[in-house]
Amino acid sequence: MKVSVSDVNATQKRLSVEVPADEVQAELDKQYRTLAKNVKIKGFRPGKVPRNILKVYYGKAVEEDVAQKLIEKTFPNAIESEGIKPLATPDLESFSYGEDGGLKYAVVVEIAPDFEAKNYKGLKLKRMKVEPPTEEDIQKELENVAESCATLESLGEDATVEEGVLVTADVTPLVDGKVDEDFAEEELIIEVGKTELYHPEFTRHLIGARVGDTVEIELYYSNSEEAPTEDWVGKKVTFYVDIHEILRKEIPPIDDELAKEVGVESLEELKKSIRERIEKQREERAKQLLWKQIDRALLLSHDIPVPEKAVLEEAKSEIKSIETQLIRQGVGLSKDWSEDERLQNAVRPEVELSVKLRLILDKIAQQEGIALDDAEVDEIYGELARVFKTSLDEARQRFLKTVLFERMKANMLRKKVYEFIEENAEIEEASEEEILKELRKEEENTAGTKEGVE
Repeated sequence: MKVSVSDVNATQKRLSVEVPADEVQAELDKQYRTLAKNVKIKGFRPGKVPRNILKVYYGKAVEEDVAQKLIEKTFPNAIESEGIKPLATPDLESFSYGEDGGLKYAVVVEIAPDFEAKNYKGLKLKRMKVEPPTEEDIQKELENVAESCATLESLGEDATVEEGVLVTADVTPLVDGKVDEDFAEEELIIEVGKTELYHPEFTRHLIGARVGDTVEIELYYSNSEEAPTEDWVGKKVTFYVDIHEILRKEIPPIDDELAKEVGVESLEELKKSIRERIEKQREERAKQLLWKQIDRALLLSHDIPVPEKAVLEEAKSEIKSIETQLIRQGVGLSKDWSEDERLQNAVRPEVELSVKLRLILDKIAQQEGIALDDAEVDEIYGELARVFKTSLDEARQRFLKTVLFERMKANMLRKKVYEFIEENAEIEEASEEEILKELRKEEENTAGTKEGVE
C-alpha cells in the first residue's frame, strides 16, 4: 500500500492511497463468488453465471462495495503510518480502479493546526477560598433530602388547587390557532407556585380549579426570558389544562428513619455524609474556577485556526445531548434538532472555543512531554470495567483503540496539563464573588474581538 500526504489548508490534509492489485482482485473475486451463489439470471443455473455476465448486471455495485470495504480496511493503517490524528469524520473525495487492477482513493481529513503553545507558565491566578459548611448549610441539605423522600397523597375529587399542591394534568398550547406539539404534555406533574415550565405566572392561573376542570389560560410572551422557545416571543399563547388529580406532598421528619431510608445508619451519619459532600463540591468549585481562569488566559494567548468540520460535529453532538435530556424529561420532539442551522449557529461560539482550547492543551502536553503512565491507563480500563461490569483484562481487549477509550485518555491527559499549569502559576486566595467578577469583566472586554497576547 502506498500513501502520500498533501496539505489542503492549515487544518486539512489529503491522503492519497494506492491499494495493490493483488489485494483488490482477491476481494473482487470473493464478492463475485458470493454473488454467483445467490443471484438468479434467466438462462443460467444458480452458481453457474459467468463473471462477465455478472459484471454487466452488477459490476458497478460490486466495485463500489469492494472499494468501500478496502477503504475501511486500509484507511486506519494509512493514517497511522503517517502519524495523522483526524479530528472529525474523514471525507472520501474520490476513488477509482487503475488499469493494473489496483484501487486508488483520496480522503480529506481534519487535523490540528501547526502552532507553538505559549504564555502558559507563570500565570497569575486566584483560587477560591473554601469555607467549611455551616450547620445552616447542612440543615438545608437535610430538608432537601426529606423532600426527595416525600410521598404524594391524593386530595380527592372535591379538592381545589391551591398554592403548594401538585396537579396532574394534560397541557395543550395553541399558537396562532395551532397546537404546538413540541410543548403539549400528557399527565404532566405541576407544582403550583414552583413549576415554571411554560411561564413564571402559569401555575397561579390554576388556583381554585377542581379535578375534571379544563382551565383556559392566555399568556403573552414579551421576551425570550419568559418563553420556553423563541417561536413564542411576541405572541399570545392559549393553554388548555385538563386537571386529572390534585395531590399534596407528605414530607417525612428529619430523623434516624429518614437516614435509613437513604441508606445510612443514623441521622449523625447522614449529616457527616452531607458535610463531606459539600466540602467536596466546594473543592471542585474552587478547581473549576481556577481552571476557568486558565482557559481564559490560554484562549487570549492563541489565535489559531479551528477545524470547521470538528466544530460542526461537536455542535450537533451538543444539540443531541440537549435533545436527550428533554426526551428524558418527557418532552416530545417533532424533528431532529441537531440538523437545525439556527441551533448549530447558537451553540457554535462556545463549541469553537472548546475545540480551540483542547488543541492548545494537547499542544502543551506535546511540548512539555506530558503523558499518561501505565498506572493511569489502567485506571481508565478499571473505570470501563466498573461501568460495563466486566473484568480488567476483558476491558483491555474490548476497549483498546476505541473512540471511548481514546476520549477518556485525552481527558485525563488534559487534566494533567491543567495541573502542570497550576503548579507553574502564581496563585493567591480570593472569594468566589471576586473571581466571578473578574471573569465577567474579562469576557466583556474581549466580547466580539479576537485579540490575543502576541
